[in-house]
Amino acid sequence: MLKSLSLIALLMLFSLPLKGQGNYFNPLQAEGQRASEARSDFIWPAQSAYLSTKEAGNIGLTTPSRLGLNPKTELQSTLGLLPWVPNLFIKRRIHAESWLWASRHGLYSTTPGLEWAKKRGFRGLVDSTAAVPGLLTISNEVLLSKYFIDRAACVTQDPYLVLSAGFRIDYGLVFSKDPALEARALHFWGSRTNALLGKGWQTEITLRADARIRSRLYLSGSLKYLNGPGHPGAAWEQSTLLQYFFAPRLSVSPGYALSYAAFANTRVKILPFIDLHFYFGKKARRPSG
Repeated sequence: MLKSLSLIALLMLFSLPLKGQGNYFNPLQAEGQRASEARSDFIWPAQSAYLSTKEAGNIGLTTPSRLGLNPKTELQSTLGLLPWVPNLFIKRRIHAESWLWASRHGLYSTTPGLEWAKKRGFRGLVDSTAAVPGLLTISNEVLLSKYFIDRAACVTQDPYLVLSAGFRIDYGLVFSKDPALEARALHFWGSRTNALLGKGWQTEITLRADARIRSRLYLSGSLKYLNGPGHPGAAWEQSTLLQYFFAPRLSVSPGYALSYAAFANTRVKILPFIDLHFYFGKKARRPSG
């Protein structure tokens, strides 16, 4: 009897959260917030059909930053590209149950970036004697996500896996009479020529998976197919990202992007990247898109 009571007391001791720690039944929450309010929805990327709640979101450099405006609207922008490619996107909720549906609409322009490349002699992108026209691209995308919840996680009920798909159409416009810029058969560029250089429309199909590996570790992977009439050719792109939270609201994300394109000098090219994210605001009580 004494041994049984000692064992119960020991289990109760280990189940109590210590300062700055958590356990399986009581995960670590941000200080000063109730468990139902603390951000733990980090598995949902900007490229999914999930929407951040009002006044919540994240700030990054190489991946989209976002801000929830209201239950049906989210604002997005890739801040690291703003000096070269000004961009702004709005994501709208369509449906939010076990399947999430959303649409994303945006505008961006490559004119500042091409002017910058021209002045610095990057002839691989634009000829130094070419006139850079005023360019604007209109983007429209439909997003679908399905999430899977670990029912054993009795507190947060957050997904451990999210599968997403997207279909996107971008249309590039020219607002000047200058001759059209020459398309370049480059990875990550040639298959986007129509949209980036104002030559019409292009399509993009994306499949994506996001998984929670540990309480502070997430793994993401995506596969894209890009195509459109008149540009150098179609391309496949695959990217993988590992996100680690070294603080409750701060994460570091190393990863890579791989391009396979038959039109380029080398069929395959890999680019490594790294990003830092700061998350703010409160999470929703249940996933909503």
